[in-house]
Amino acid sequence: MITSEDIAINVRTVLVESCPNLTVSWQRHDYEKTNEVVIVPHIAMGEASIRTVVVKVNIHVPDIYDACSNCYEKDLATLNTLKKQVTEALKRHVLIGTGINWRITSLDPPIKEPDHNEHFASVNIEAYIRERSI
Repeated sequence: MITSEDIAINVRTVLVESCPNLTVSWQRHDYEKTNEVVIVPHIAMGEASIRTVVVKVNIHVPDIYDACSNCYEKDLATLNTLKKQVTEALKRHVLIGTGINWRITSLDPPIKEPDHNEHFASVNIEAYIRERSI
């Protein structure tokens, strides 16, 4: 049975191949220092033959320190550029002959990472799995 983790592995493979300038991982490693994409298998619903899987792709970008105001500002330009790069890579991908179709269902606005000077935006991928019995 195909799980949300299996779809997350496919998503990671697509992003690693399509976006070589991005760090793509399963958990955040370097808060406030680097741009990073974190893939989170979220939920799988349905019966054995037809299921829906949701995978979240979180795009993390460190905030920019503004010396004049002595505070951190979110880096919306970089965040939007990376979000566009990720969505384009994922939209173009097709899983031919697997019984799996996915689409981007939501592009969430930037959210502040608690306890860190960075923001992240989520892209939700919804996969539809139709497994054929042999």
